[in-house]
Amino acid sequence: MARRPDALHAAFFRVGFPAFAVVAIALFAVSQIGGLTAWFGIGVRLPVEAGIDNFLPPVVAQKNPTTGAPVASILLQGGLTVFMVIFSQAGASAATAYDFLVSMSVLTATIPYVYVFAAYLARKRWPAAANAWLPPGGARTGLVLGIVGMIATLVAIACTLVPNGTDAHPFATFLKIVLATFAMLVVGLAFYWLGTRRPAAAAQSGSLKNHD
Repeated sequence: MARRPDALHAAFFRVGFPAFAVVAIALFAVSQIGGLTAWFGIGVRLPVEAGIDNFLPPVVAQKNPTTGAPVASILLQGGLTVFMVIFSQAGASAATAYDFLVSMSVLTATIPYVYVFAAYLARKRWPAAANAWLPPGGARTGLVLGIVGMIATLVAIACTLVPNGTDAHPFATFLKIVLATFAMLVVGLAFYWLGTRRPAAAAQSGSLKNHD
């Protein structure tokens, strides 16, 4: 990331337009600020929505009455980020730790697509809804698209699990990525399980009170 401005400057200098490098770097900086805001904004909103739906404690969904900022959600995301950074540095060089963080970023964005394409392929077994959009070729094309998407997603996950060729301890890095991914999935499933139990417990408690 830090080398991109230098690359832009060198590229424009080579083609004879060094003055345009300043404009390109400025636009690149604006795009990075936008990307940073978008990613961090989404990251903070996810725990808030989970708190609203009772998959996380309701305190996560609370916002500061003055600023409107979800303070608990920001602290949660910040704490998890610090933990991941510290965990990535365990027994690893700076380059290996950076590769680990990149791998985890890709995995957290890619694994949900496994469920998306699985649901899409399962939905293809049902009759098409009225006025539903279908790709050219109909259900067969949709099936091919779903299979291709699933294969591409699995290949991306498999490639992410492969350590860098310069890693001094590739097997240890592989285990770290697998264990971190497994822990992430277990925690997510645990929160989902607790979230689904709360409405059932509340409904059961309400029915008992009405019976009394």
